Amino acid sequence: MLMGRLGERLIHSVRQYLNATISLSVSRMGRFPDQVPQLYHQAVSALRKQAEAGKGLHLNAAAGTNGATLKSLAALYEPPGLTTLLEAGRMEDAHRKIDQIFAELSNSVFPEHVYVAFHYLAAAFSYMAHREGRQLAEVLGEQYQQLLKDGYGISLRSLETWTRSVMQQWEESTSDAGQDAGSTLIRQVQQWIDHHLGEDLSLQVIAGEVHLHPVYLSKMYKQSTGEGISDYIIRSRMERAVHLLKHTAMKIYEVGQEVGYNNTPYFIQVFRKHYGLTPQDFRNG
Repeated sequence: MLMGRLGERLIHSVRQYLNATISLSVSRMGRFPDQVPQLYHQAVSALRKQAEAGKGLHLNAAAGTNGATLKSLAALYEPPGLTTLLEAGRMEDAHRKIDQIFAELSNSVFPEHVYVAFHYLAAAFSYMAHREGRQLAEVLGEQYQQLLKDGYGISLRSLETWTRSVMQQWEESTSDAGQDAGSTLIRQVQQWIDHHLGEDLSLQVIAGEVHLHPVYLSKMYKQSTGEGISDYIIRSRMERAVHLLKHTAMKIYEVGQEVGYNNTPYFIQVFRKHYGLTPQDFRNG
């Protein structure tokens, strides 16, 4: 209790007299001097795990993370991925994806999550810059270099500010090119497929949803995206299957049914052709 009161007074005094903000991390008790290095690293590690570490946080490091274990961020890997959405010009879905990522990050106590998210986002933006023949510096902006220097010290706030800025600039630079009727139709088709992966996705069914002749839709989609609709369906189903295998305890046949394959051997065959190993081997690996 005494340490708590002293800590609050210290934080308040620094704010009042130095016009600055500090955070305080108090370790558990230990022997001086041999346990000082261990206690110091415990206190620093606990502080780094807090997304709000730079905003006057008073942390009891001895409490740790209440048994929290490091898990992968589901929002990063749940299909469709950010690169897929940006490539298709589906900006509304891309913004929703980013909202999900930062919502999950805000509930995480691990700095590794912010660090991994940074590289995931940078990779997506870099790929799009390369695809459109634009310079990385133009797309990623000046703040990117500072985030690289921060490394594991990247704050959630700075990452989100940078991400929103890159997204806004990208959307502004591509808005004119992405508003034609063909692009709108492609986005509509892809969105419908993403929400019906477990159902019948024949060309006739999809064409009926967008009120076009199947042959015309197939030709238009191929010309606009460079791949056939069936290729997009298989890729989307496989990405969804991977996510379910990683993040759920669903049985193999249940995963297959969830992504539209009621015939389990055929699902395994398609999965192996796509990834080079069976669903069970992928899960075990």
